[in-house]
Amino acid sequence: MAYVIVEDCTGCTACVKRCPTDAIKGRRKELHDIDPDLCIDCGACAPVCADSAIFDNLGERIAFKKKKEWPLAFVDEINCVGCEKCVDECPFDAIYIAAHPLDASFHGICIVEDKKCTGCRICEWACPYDAIFIYPKDAVPEWLLGSVLPREGDRKAEVSWRKWSTPEIPPELDRPAASNE
Repeated sequence: MAYVIVEDCTGCTACVKRCPTDAIKGRRKELHDIDPDLCIDCGACAPVCADSAIFDNLGERIAFKKKKEWPLAFVDEINCVGCEKCVDECPFDAIYIAAHPLDASFHGICIVEDKKCTGCRICEWACPYDAIFIYPKDAVPEWLLGSVLPREGDRKAEVSWRKWSTPEIPPELDRPAASNE
């Protein structure tokens, strides 16, 4: 069952702008409708509805949320291999690959632009490496926060690569000791 918009809708169009599949139609200041054949039950529309006029696929009304509570994608850079599946699937162009500043042979890592991300979950579903998670910005688990790259809009190159940099190995530990036999 797809999400549903009820009569409380005032036609503000906020949900239309957040829907990744263009499943929501309607004229401004009139009741909108969700096409069940296009709706993927991602829930991106519901938190922006100031009228709380959207019911989820379980029949529960979804309350309007403040912007800091909207869901966003977070990348776990330890699991991300830069395969670009999420980049290809994102309907809002909210994810891009950043080059690794220390290792030119490494393909890159995914970065999410908060301003473009709707939290629609398409990138999370597309990732074969479980490297993307969707959480409200104010409720990200500690284990993920420790591995999340800085998130400041369009600042692409200024990221901390602490977990990707390899510590230097002292020469005496680099090779096995020669045998005297």
